[in-house]
Parts: sequence; structure tokens; C-alpha cells
Amino acid sequence: MLRAGALIYSLAVAVIVGLLSSGLVFYAFHAQLSLDYNQQTLRLTDNAASGIQWLLSEGAQAGATRRVQDLYGNATDTVVLQAAPWGVFQKLTATALWRNNRFSQVALAGQGVEPEGGVALYLADQNQPLSLCGRTVVKGRCQLPKAGPKRAYIEGQNYVGDRLIYGSVTTSQRQVPALAIQHFAELDYINGRQSLEESLLKWDNLTVDSLSHSFRRKTVLLYSDQSIALTRQRLSGNLRIVSRNSVFIGRQARLDNVIVTAPRVTVEAGFEGNLQIFASDSIAVEEGVLLNYPSALVVEAKDGSGVGGITIAEQARVAGCVVLQVPGVLPRSNWLLAIGPEAEIVGQVYAGHLLELKGSVLGTVWARQLYLKTPASVYGNHLLNATVDRSKLSPSFVGISLKSATEKFKIAQWLE
Repeated sequence: MLRAGALIYSLAVAVIVGLLSSGLVFYAFHAQLSLDYNQQTLRLTDNAASGIQWLLSEGAQAGATRRVQDLYGNATDTVVLQAAPWGVFQKLTATALWRNNRFSQVALAGQGVEPEGGVALYLADQNQPLSLCGRTVVKGRCQLPKAGPKRAYIEGQNYVGDRLIYGSVTTSQRQVPALAIQHFAELDYINGRQSLEESLLKWDNLTVDSLSHSFRRKTVLLYSDQSIALTRQRLSGNLRIVSRNSVFIGRQARLDNVIVTAPRVTVEAGFEGNLQIFASDSIAVEEGVLLNYPSALVVEAKDGSGVGGITIAEQARVAGCVVLQVPGVLPRSNWLLAIGPEAEIVGQVYAGHLLELKGSVLGTVWARQLYLKTPASVYGNHLLNATVDRSKLSPSFVGISLKSATEKFKIAQWLE
């Protein structure tokens, strides 16, 4: 009996030892798998980040580009690099490949601004001085007409500042500096042009009120020949909304990182979102609208004739870029970028023709000519109770670029 009991005891011990050993081997195996996975994930993440930095170092690209890059010359750490315009920015995508795995990063990038001493106000020399009235403040380096700044008295208000310009002043040229992008491709969509990289979905066939689309996938183009009303829809991500007539954006709509394109676009009072809007005729931003960074408002006229522009009403706030591009301005052209009282632009304002500034720009203004309409009269190159303050713009701001710009490309926003 003792021998039988000893045998059973030995077998039990052997089984337990075997189970423990198997458990330890299994644990060690899975611990190694987990370690390999973490190292692989870290490697892919680092390689994708290196790919984005590689694209940034190359700056702006004309059109869409795609190529495979061997990062270290070892034929194992490769990334697929893609750059394509996304509104006023570049959409950069880096997909890291290693063994049978991949990882992607997507970012919006644009021209960085000068960290210190950047231009506050560039006013083209149209043989008129800059007239300052009331509580106007212009702070930062300026390039102004040869006639320079001067005090003026209009609407019962004299200039009250102790200095005309709170910064250095040099002489400007007859025209505003040219933008690096002479034509925004988004406006081609109004004419029915569709990129081969995009999936077309007619607006009338959209059956859901909420749609979010990854920037790692093909862009979805929501298109209509008729007017589009965005009232309660929630749209975000890699989406273009295009109408050949007009687009109305209601206060209850929720738009995030999308692009809206139409001849005419209206943003209803009280709306808040982050988007880029492109129009060939007009953009109207009503009272109290809040467009978060990095947003953009762009009107590009087909030619210098006619009437149109951008209107930003009282107490609206735009963080990003506001651009009025007018090629070949004619003498009787009335293209106008109007910024209302108590409206605030944090970023850049580019007016290829007339700029009426009654609010504040915390950043940079480029304008061909200033315009001011009051109940009493119309004035040229006058600022009344307006503010242009370059010192309030963050050094990390990223926006539009001029042809002459030398600043490096930077990340405006990580998309994914």
C-alpha cells in the first residue's frame, strides 16, 4: 500500500510540476509576443512620425504626390508618403510598413509664421496715406504707402493714440504680395470636376444625418447641382460638400474638419465649428459665429469684374485664415472683405482688393486698399476704432503662405 501511495503521490507531483512548467512556458511565450508587438508598434509609430517630418522638410507640393521612402536604407523600414491639398493646407499622410503590419499618421500642415517681428499690416501703395481715427491700434512691423500714416478726424472722432504705429514702418509696393497658391483647386468642383481619388455621393442620396469619414480613406464628395441646407447634420472628417448653387450652414449643424464649396455660402448666426469654406461669389458669416482653428474662409473671384466678397458680422470670431483673391482688378470692381464691429480674426487676413476693418485682427493683414463706409460718407484707406495686433498671434500658428515666404512648414493639426 505504501508503494502504491508513493506512486500516486509521485504522479500527482509530476502532473503539478508539468502544469506549472507548461504555464511558465505559455506565459513566457505570450510575454515575448506582447513585447514583440509593443516594439513593433513603437517602431511603426516612430517610422510614421519620421515620414511626416520628411514631408514637412520638403514644404509645399504642387498637386498630389505619392511615393515609397526607405527611411534607413535597410529595405525593411519603409513608409508610403502622400501629400495632397486640403483647402488652404496640405494633408500629409505617412504609412509605415514593417513585415506584414502598417500604421498611418495624418496631419494638416501649412506655412509657419515668423516667431517675432512678422508683418502686422501690409497696405499696398495706391498713392494714399493710411489715415488713423478714433481708438485705432496698429501694433507690429508695417509696410505702408510712401505717404505714410497720419492722424485723421472723421465722424466726430480724432485719433487718440500717443503713437501712430506701435512698430517699425517701411514702404510697400503697389500691389499686395502674391499668395503661393494662385488658384484654389476646391473651386474647380463647382464646375463638376471630380478627383479620381474621391468617391462621389449625391447629396439627395444621403440618408443619414450623421457621417464621420476617416482621413486614411478616400475622400467622400457630397455633391448637388441644387442648393444645400445643412441644418441638423453632423459631418466630420474627410468630406467635401459641394453645391453648384449655394450652401446654407445652420446654427444647429455640427461640422468638423470638412470643406464646403459653392458660389455662395451663408453661415447662420450662432453656428460653431471647424471647417474651410470656398466660394466664387460670396461668403456671409452672421453675428456671433465661432469658427475654430484651423478654419478658413476663401473667396476667389473668376476675374476682377463684378461684385462679391466676404462679410463677417458683429461679434463673429474666426481662428485661421480669411482670403479674398481677386485677379486682374478693374477700376470699377467692388470686391470687398468686410469685418464688422467687435468681430475678431485670430490669424491672417488677405484682401486682394478692398478691406473694411471695423473689428480686430490679432495677426497679419495684407490689403490692396482700405475702405470705410459710415452713415455720413465713404473713406479710402481709413481705420476707425479698428485693431491690428501682430503680437497677439501665437508663434505656433500655421496658415497661408506667400510666394516670398521662407518659413518652414509646420503641423496645423493632427487629424489621425
